[in-house]
Amino acid sequence: MKVGFFVGNGSRGSGVFLLGQMLSHSPQVNYTLLDGQDLRDGKLDGLQLLLIPGGSSALQYKDMQEEGAEAVRKFVASGGSYFGVCAGFHCALNRDERIKLLPYTWYFGGDGLRAILMVELNEKAAERIQVPAGRYKVRYSRGPISKRCEQPGTGWAEELGYYRDEMPETKISFGGAPAMLYGEYGKGKVIATSFHPEFLPETRPIALGCVYAVTGRKITPVTPKKESNAMHVAYLTNGMPGKEWVEHCLALDKDSRINVQLASSITTDLLGKVDVIICPSKVSDTNKAILGKEQNAESLKEFVEKGGRLLVTKAGLPFAPKHDNVREIPVNADGKTLCDLVGNTSTHK
Repeated sequence: MKVGFFVGNGSRGSGVFLLGQMLSHSPQVNYTLLDGQDLRDGKLDGLQLLLIPGGSSALQYKDMQEEGAEAVRKFVASGGSYFGVCAGFHCALNRDERIKLLPYTWYFGGDGLRAILMVELNEKAAERIQVPAGRYKVRYSRGPISKRCEQPGTGWAEELGYYRDEMPETKISFGGAPAMLYGEYGKGKVIATSFHPEFLPETRPIALGCVYAVTGRKITPVTPKKESNAMHVAYLTNGMPGKEWVEHCLALDKDSRINVQLASSITTDLLGKVDVIICPSKVSDTNKAILGKEQNAESLKEFVEKGGRLLVTKAGLPFAPKHDNVREIPVNADGKTLCDLVGNTSTHK
């Protein structure tokens, strides 16, 4: 099955990596990373499914622009399938500067709130996504809360699940709000979750079921085996929106020599657990903020002196410790190049 994974500007966070793992670990899937320019260039042609992950729907739309949004509408209307998670749910809603695939609109959002919430999936969900109906604890992260449109547009939809409790501490009630929608747009099928099914092991079957609901294809991820002495690598995602960081991390994840994790900052705890730190940003100011921060600079110096490796771009070299264990990432390095560079840093702490 040919799947397009939208990882343009606006698709951010560890959920992107987790959904990417789901695709890359599934032998039934041939996935392509897409950004807004790819949508405008017609690269949805020949695909069966478009997956839009979490992040910021406003930035995702800004990246694809109206021309890209129209390309998605045409893709679905002609028989393609769409799966949206959190921001991808929001992208499918019928409001200005979104793709407008479902007859629902934005009602309110979580205002930056994150929590584990209860979602109840109904019998329609059980039939569509092939998981038991009932209540599930799910990861909620600023997901859109929607309501039916007074002017529904051209799409059709039904509700497969509802939030059943309130946001802790704030007492904001989501009770009864749609958590999962399924619909049709033209000849195509659309499914979207306001929560993140990819985050928790017990809800990942929901994500797989969403793919089945709109494509009729069951995918089965197979976790790649790792060598017993595989290196632990932290990839800093600061300032790295877009296809490059996703390509890098998925390539590192599939390499048997490497255990990769995303990191948003450098901490003493992180440095004590990893063999290699990758700072891939090509922006000098970003490198200065990360590597040049006084506390980080001291910690990184101690890290490399004890045998840890630090990989940085040319823009990061001026702010990195001066040591043989600091290496430069080649310009425009692809996933394989980065894997080989990491794999050659064979000295473990």
